[in-house]
Amino acid sequence: MGTKALRLAVSFLLVLSVIASTGAVLAENGSPGSGWLSKHDGELLAEARAQGDSTVTLLIASQPGANRKVVSGIQGLGGTVRYRDDDVSYIRAIVPIDHVEAAARLNGVQSVDLNEVIPLEDPRPDPDGVVGVIPQPPPGPGTPNNNPYMPIGDTGASQFMAANPTWDGRGVTIGILDLGVSLDHPSLLTTSTGERKIVDWVTFTDPLQGGGSGDPTWVNMQNQVSGGTFTFNGVTYTAPAAGSYRIGLFVEGDSRLGGEVGRNVNRDSDTADVFAVLWDTDSNTVWVDTNQNNNFADDMPMTDYKVNYDVNYFGVDNPATAVAERMPFVVQTDGRQKFVNIGIVS
Repeated sequence: MGTKALRLAVSFLLVLSVIASTGAVLAENGSPGSGWLSKHDGELLAEARAQGDSTVTLLIASQPGANRKVVSGIQGLGGTVRYRDDDVSYIRAIVPIDHVEAAARLNGVQSVDLNEVIPLEDPRPDPDGVVGVIPQPPPGPGTPNNNPYMPIGDTGASQFMAANPTWDGRGVTIGILDLGVSLDHPSLLTTSTGERKIVDWVTFTDPLQGGGSGDPTWVNMQNQVSGGTFTFNGVTYTAPAAGSYRIGLFVEGDSRLGGEVGRNVNRDSDTADVFAVLWDTDSNTVWVDTNQNNNFADDMPMTDYKVNYDVNYFGVDNPATAVAERMPFVVQTDGRQKFVNIGIVS
């Protein structure tokens, strides 16, 4: 790739949908919102009611320029706005269970969706009836742009690049919404011009979604400790230096860490590991006790990826195998809500 920098925006869709509905209440002035919930949203609504949920997360598209009055209306219904973007007239809000349709009919609302968890399908093929792989020579450094592995010759892209060799995206920063990549993979380190390829990693889930139980990669850091050594949850830890810190626990056995992660981030054949996380908010430095020896002094100091491009690992790689047994991760800090995210491919 010739891009100067590839900005990776990682969004884990592991957020709880707390959903409900009620009778309609119109805004006092102006025309009402659409007031419509789709058949699918209605099914989600019924499911949430059956589960006894008390609030719903709404994804709201306001009419152009109407975000302010929609926010006021949501607050008037007892709701909480978790995110708003006035440039695109978007709002994400948590609304009481009895006020969903009222929110949908607010003046200035264009459309409403109920938030939900979208499960990821297993990408592996069904073993029944799968034809064996026909050996082919793998691509390598000498593989030309016009090759049988990708259709860039069929689309004319290869010929275009040959005629315009510097028009390959260099100098452009782009954003990708994905479930994550292995940041230490050789092909993702530098561009064709020697620049750093990935310049940021951001998790866009809400730490407080579903009462803080939506995305298990967000670690609650509300607890505070101090000193060179301290005890937390019955365990005595050694700090990198005497000082004041916030502390939390990253639990690999959380049922929501499925998929490729398989609730086993350090690849040690069990799902019982708990990793302590220490945070110095003054320097915005994070330590993760990856070796679980209760001593943060021998752990890598980290901060948000875009600052120093810190990448750490759960587990230890066996160089004798072709598989990377260890799992890379980054951290992301939320100073306002006091959470630290463990950024893993998930």
